[in-house]
Amino acid sequence: MGTPAEDSVRLTLEQRRQIVAERAHVRPIEDPDLPPVLDLLNSAFGGWGWRDASMSDEAWARYQRDHLHWKLHSPYADDVPSFVLEIESTLAGIIMSIPRRMRVRGDLVPVFGGGNLATAPEWQGAGVGRAIRQPLQGSQQDIARVPRFTVETAPEPVAQERVERSGALSLGNRVRQLFRPLTARAFAAERRRRGRGRLPTPALALAVRAGVLIHRLRWRPLPEPDAVPGAVSQVDRFDRRADELSARAAEEFDFITDWSCKYLNWRFCDPRAGDFTAMTFEADGELLGFIVTKVEGARGSIAQMLALPGRADVAQVLLRAASVQLRDAGVAVIQCALPMVHPYGDLVRRAGFIDSRRDMVFTVGRRNLGYWDTLSFLHDPDARIHVMLGDLDGI
Repeated sequence: MGTPAEDSVRLTLEQRRQIVAERAHVRPIEDPDLPPVLDLLNSAFGGWGWRDASMSDEAWARYQRDHLHWKLHSPYADDVPSFVLEIESTLAGIIMSIPRRMRVRGDLVPVFGGGNLATAPEWQGAGVGRAIRQPLQGSQQDIARVPRFTVETAPEPVAQERVERSGALSLGNRVRQLFRPLTARAFAAERRRRGRGRLPTPALALAVRAGVLIHRLRWRPLPEPDAVPGAVSQVDRFDRRADELSARAAEEFDFITDWSCKYLNWRFCDPRAGDFTAMTFEADGELLGFIVTKVEGARGSIAQMLALPGRADVAQVLLRAASVQLRDAGVAVIQCALPMVHPYGDLVRRAGFIDSRRDMVFTVGRRNLGYWDTLSFLHDPDARIHVMLGDLDGI
């Protein structure tokens, strides 16, 4: 007899399913589990997380360890813990939860935000995913913290069919990916490197320039904004004023993540989260808006942007400041995501962001059936929702 992993290779699928059903043990993740969890994530996904080409193997391994520790210690991690599945003390699966709070028509509700579900290659297809999800239904002791629904996200629509088969609800007001090329040739080379462009780099660069020109003809560029009282500042952390801003900005939407200072500081201001930059706009000591960017090699992202209702001037100033910061960082393209119907829609498009005609996956899954009817308005293509790239698990 070898290890459970070695023995599983010689077993039939039915035998492996029986072992999972009878001998699997599911428990919350503990910090000593992190090294084997990271090994499993790397083996299951062929490498986990985004790696800068300049990173050494040692720096990459350190980044992965730090990022995993950060992800598993979110502000609401106690609400819905992450779990591992063991078979005779050998790790066979993991489900990471990233709980959040969302404001749904003014009510602040707990939500299960899915992270990574991974199964060791030798146990795939044996029911590990189904077995590891079961404790999630009974893991909470405080009914006030029980998640009302689940959100599943992905940067690309590859998971759409799978998610919809599960009975999840797709947003009627689809979240569209947009991009603003800063350097056409560098952007074309980046797309080729990622396997996105079918044309040779020079031809793709020419197509990008043509697309930019057509976009400018359709969307008249924004004029320079009038002087807006206040100032943009780069910040290391958000203070309690972000709580008030989030609550007031949410009045413009029926469905939005609660961007409290606690959540903002964990999500964007911890260096282990990634290379984010946060900027605020303040006037007379009041926080009127913020924007968060991220740099990943040749790509820059507008991860999150929020301003007080009716303050499009503040959003415009922040968007310009973010674009300058990302240009100075040397990115070839800035990406963004925004619902098709959104108060910032014209602003973003007139700032040069081109519709990619690709949706970002953001679906809502059943969890608390008594709450499900409350979410029916999300089918409406004009629903007032606020979802951006920063709502993704992977950015």
